[in-house]
Amino acid sequence: MKRFLVLFSILLLSSVAWADTVVVVGSGAVSAPAAPTYLVDEDCEGSGTPDGWVDNIATDGTVDWDYITESLVGNHSLRMDEKTGGDVSTYYEWGSGNDAASAYYVLQIDVNTGGNFSNGSLGGYFASSTGTSICSARINNSSGSYTVAARIGSTNGSNSITSFNTGDTIHFWIDVSNTDDSCEVYYNTSATKPAQGGDNYSCAGTGCGGTGSTGSNAQRMYFVNNFSTIEVLVDKIRIDDDTIGSNPL
Repeated sequence: MKRFLVLFSILLLSSVAWADTVVVVGSGAVSAPAAPTYLVDEDCEGSGTPDGWVDNIATDGTVDWDYITESLVGNHSLRMDEKTGGDVSTYYEWGSGNDAASAYYVLQIDVNTGGNFSNGSLGGYFASSTGTSICSARINNSSGSYTVAARIGSTNGSNSITSFNTGDTIHFWIDVSNTDDSCEVYYNTSATKPAQGGDNYSCAGTGCGGTGSTGSNAQRMYFVNNFSTIEVLVDKIRIDDDTIGSNPL
């Protein structure tokens, strides 16, 4: 009977420990790993423009952080619509520049009235408040079917192979390094980060064996829509100075 009570007590303590995600080893305890932290962690679930973000709206354009009609993740998404005016954009500046930066976000392109758009960058990094773009994901459009080219400064890398379409929800990663002079863009229909050099990848800069350099550290992340014919939706924005991989929390 005593043996039974001792065994039951051990099992009870073990089940409580596992329920609290704490592993009990002898008299010590090891806590579960903490959730990752980021320089920027924005899910668009608040009300209005989030703290730290700066919106630029020309004429009658829209930068709407509370868009609910076709939200990509959760209840709200960021929606940018130029309409008939000039560019609309938003950016976050995290202070001193980083030699390396990594970003993840979810994006969707929806056709507005007037048809498709010409090629252009919808997101990337600025060097500083001067607004010099050092690394971006350039979207190449062919009748509503899109491929991607990394763009470092004003130099494009090679086009990706896999295409996506208007209305597709796409996961993007943009990694930039001032030390290596490289700008890498990955994208996928899921949150699994593709392999370097694959069909869902493009790289620009001397660090990739090409031409062009960043010239400065990354200091701002921006999203822009300068086409009146499309709406751009963005959600689940993560920015860090460590490389962001698959399925970021």
